[in-house]
Amino acid sequence: MIVRSALLVAFLASSSTAAGLAAAPEHGVLSRTTANGLRIVARHDPTAPAVAIRILVRAGVADEGRTPGIARVTAWALFGENESLSRERVAREIDAIGGSVTVDVTPDYTVIGCYTTDEAFEHATWVLALALRYASFDARSLQIARSAALAVAERERANAFEAAYLAVREALHDNSPYRLPFGGDPEAIASIRRDAVAAFHRARYVPANVVVAVDGGVPAERAIAVVERSFADMRGLPGPRPRWLAGADTRRPFDPPRSERQVSGRSTVVALGVRAPAVASADYSAFVVVSAILGQGKASRLFRRTREEMGLGYSVGVHLPALEGGGHMVAHIELAAERGVGDAERAERVLLQTVRSLTASPPTSAEIARAKRLLSGQWLLGRQRASDRALQLGRATLAGAAAKAKDDLPAALQAVTTADIQRVVRRYLSRHVIAVARPTPPTP
Repeated sequence: MIVRSALLVAFLASSSTAAGLAAAPEHGVLSRTTANGLRIVARHDPTAPAVAIRILVRAGVADEGRTPGIARVTAWALFGENESLSRERVAREIDAIGGSVTVDVTPDYTVIGCYTTDEAFEHATWVLALALRYASFDARSLQIARSAALAVAERERANAFEAAYLAVREALHDNSPYRLPFGGDPEAIASIRRDAVAAFHRARYVPANVVVAVDGGVPAERAIAVVERSFADMRGLPGPRPRWLAGADTRRPFDPPRSERQVSGRSTVVALGVRAPAVASADYSAFVVVSAILGQGKASRLFRRTREEMGLGYSVGVHLPALEGGGHMVAHIELAAERGVGDAERAERVLLQTVRSLTASPPTSAEIARAKRLLSGQWLLGRQRASDRALQLGRATLAGAAAKAKDDLPAALQAVTTADIQRVVRRYLSRHVIAVARPTPPTP
């Protein structure tokens, strides 16, 4: 059996870390907001062999409005032709700085990364700034970006977990961007035109929406000066976010409370979803502990019940993305294709019983202590690489949650009490939805 856990506590960790470092300048972290509104945060590690750059732009799924997939197409087309360089020249420049430019789109933001040498840092920053400021979105770059985005969207639709996850989000969230397909909609992606991409770029890729985070061997003062100079002529004001994204979820009954979908994959996934607090919520750290007790690790309640008590499933776990808006938690059991309908029904009962057990039999002190140790260890492991530390700093700065955080995540976890855990269990786990994604039956 596989334990699949996706407790994305990095956002809280980054918020906590940024708060601690801001209060302790000796740690080598500096931050600055430039005259045009760009935010820069830099940490100097004199022992680091290289430097990591992470650029976060508030241009994620939450900003796509009625065109699911446009954020990904825009981000992946950035490194084609621009006003100063041809596509071929851009490719050569990326090779010159190490060839390590990455682009990812999340529900709340787009992140552009680069890992380079201290000597190439200034050149790398110039290459990244050119792409963000002056991308031309030429036909070839757009074609490649659309094709890549279509592949992601189609894989998402074929994957049993992703299909069940989307069904859960659609039922849990009403007036929220988190009900959109995170990989985009194939029909919408195929019809995205250059003028729409250019308009999205003008509205989202503006200084107030951008954070540049640097971690590594470059002194923080120099890193900030280089970034500020490279982005000095970036202009523009953020466009309004889509109006339908502004409202909070209502307390209406979830609709539908249970759903089934067919996919082209080879496994069946049974998923149970509940709403979860936003990452800046006072409930979040306690909810993370609850999620770990429920489904992270072989000592979790979900693993023990499915494997030891039921002998059921080959992949179990809990997915808790760290979202800026009110989010969700999804517990799931994945079954091999040869398992019958009866096993899927048993899996559904196991999920319900396990989630309800947190109310009927509140977590013990031993369970709470195990979860805190596990999460603290993951937080420490997540700070080993410069790229991870830069991303944590950037996320904290983008969300502005640092002022509300504790000095570090382990300390925040230790402050979580049994009463906190019981409160969030009652508040968030009392209402749920179920989604089942199973393979399409073979044609006769």
